[in-house]
Amino acid sequence: MEHSVIELILKSDETINDGLQADKTYCKASEKASKLYEKLRATLSEEQKDWFDRFLDWEAEQEEVKKRKIFACGVKYGVRLVAECMFD
Repeated sequence: MEHSVIELILKSDETINDGLQADKTYCKASEKASKLYEKLRATLSEEQKDWFDRFLDWEAEQEEVKKRKIFACGVKYGVRLVAECMFD
C-alpha cells in the first residue's frame, strides 16, 4: 500500500513523542538506559565500540520494522472489529 493511511499515521509521530516525553516511567527508563550505555561504552575498545554501535543501529532498525507491523496489524484488527459490529 503506497498511500496507506496507516503509513501516514506512522510518519506523523510527533504526538507519540510528545506523550513519551511527558511519561515519567518512560523518562526514567530512558535516563537509566542512557547512563548504562555510557558506562558500558567507556569500558570498550574502539573496535568494540564500533561493533556495539552497529549492533544497536540494527536492533533499532529491527524494532522499527516490528513496531510498524504490530501497529498495522492492530489497525486492521480494529477495522475488522468495527466492520463485524456494524454488519453482524
